[in-house]
Amino acid sequence: MNHFIDKKIKEELSKNLITLPSDLDSKIHKTIASLPTKKKRRIECYLLPIAVSLCLLILSVFNVPTFANIFPILTSLEKFVHIGGNYEKISDNTFFSSSVNGDKLTITNTIFDGFQLMVSYKLESNKPLNEKPSMNTDKTTLSGKGVDGKPDEQREYGEFTDKLHKKYNGVILFTLKSGNFTSDFNSNGRIDLGEKMLNDQQINVNHIPDKFSLNLELKNIHEEASDSDWSMTIPITSEKAKGNVKEININKNISAIPGTKVEKIILTPIRLYIQSIVNEDSAFLDYLVVDDQGKSLTWLGGQSAGHYKGKQRVLSYYANDDVNLKNLTLIPFKLNKSVNENQSNAQSIELNSNRKTIIPLDSKRNITITKALEKDGKTYLYYESPYPINHYLPFVLIDKNQKVLIRDLEESISASKENQSVLVYNQPLLNKDIKVQNVNTIYYDKAYKVTLSTK
Repeated sequence: MNHFIDKKIKEELSKNLITLPSDLDSKIHKTIASLPTKKKRRIECYLLPIAVSLCLLILSVFNVPTFANIFPILTSLEKFVHIGGNYEKISDNTFFSSSVNGDKLTITNTIFDGFQLMVSYKLESNKPLNEKPSMNTDKTTLSGKGVDGKPDEQREYGEFTDKLHKKYNGVILFTLKSGNFTSDFNSNGRIDLGEKMLNDQQINVNHIPDKFSLNLELKNIHEEASDSDWSMTIPITSEKAKGNVKEININKNISAIPGTKVEKIILTPIRLYIQSIVNEDSAFLDYLVVDDQGKSLTWLGGQSAGHYKGKQRVLSYYANDDVNLKNLTLIPFKLNKSVNENQSNAQSIELNSNRKTIIPLDSKRNITITKALEKDGKTYLYYESPYPINHYLPFVLIDKNQKVLIRDLEESISASKENQSVLVYNQPLLNKDIKVQNVNTIYYDKAYKVTLSTK
């Protein structure tokens, strides 16, 4: 009987939701299953109408667009932009909808942590799409006091939600220019260009703009350039971001790597940012980060600028949903600029499609490719390591012509699970002469801990 109740509740919800969130599904089942047998029988007669009424009440309170639109990013896009449940602290349930030539675009959510801005959307096309749409945000601009005219970085992720490829959930990630957070001039009102670049490449939470507008120019979802063209202006406020950000001054020199200094760490509900100074010789230096619980934070990239008097300032960013971290371990690493046989840590290893392939990280540590398989014209390499590694690009493949093959990032994220890492390549490779090479120099012996105490 409890399965019947479970089913009816889901049916009622499905009238208002495209997909029942898995956690709600689980909670319904667990709640009913946990009841003693006698109580189950006693309440079965009236549990159904109460439960259904409660579900409808929840839907009416949250409003269908808000409730339904917040879940696509949780259920299908969260893994692409690396955010956890704390994103709601800095989220606005925006609802802008526009139809052009039978194609409907709905902006469902904006998330702004003071440095990165995410915009999720739902696209309903009037005809099947041959491939994932690119929203062509080249003309996107920012307007408002204290913001630069154009975002620094733009990335798109998403997936189809139907078999006909007419419905698509997507998210666009913008990184605001770091100059938005600093003053353009020194105390004398003048500044050298190189020094300005160095000074601008930092985050100062006191200079986060109060509000601004994101001016979206979204085009070309079909092969015909004129088929769909949207123009939207979305207001963005920083009140939530400013109330949920922590800036911790570190100012620690890394004695083992001359000229390197970690200046500050910024914590937000979705990200951890590290701001540091490095010598130009160490321009590709970055950090693996391990939290209090021994968990490695996902490195999401970074940016560097300056080139002033032999120095550069580097901003590195990581997935994080805990603003109450107490301690971190930073492990410096370099992403090598080229692939060659002469680096002691970068020897090429033959890819073994029938058994494990061991890739050295250094003389003591390694990455193991545990399984290799082909499916639907793609190659999947499953790997693991007991040590912190750069999952963004743990290794590359090299073919017999010395061509470097790099994984498909979006496909790899989609295929990976919490305890299962995989790289996906968009071609069959297991019957070819392929070698594997580590492209990271990780300084495990130069790791150090920092204590996070707010200023």
